[in-house]
Amino acid sequence: MRLQRLQTRFETFQQRWDAISESERLAAERESFQYLDEQRREIRAEREAAGRPGAAPPRHRG
Repeated sequence: MRLQRLQTRFETFQQRWDAISESERLAAERESFQYLDEQRREIRAEREAAGRPGAAPPRHRG
């Protein structure tokens, strides 16, 4: 059942992806990379802060 739902969701994504223009795809790619960079910076900062005395535990684990 889970596999079937996953397949259906992927097919929906694929149809939507195929329907957008190349420039929209490139914009989505840029936005995704920016988001990942932000997350990496936040995780790095939390890890650094966790090493300081009295620091709150990090939100991200991993």
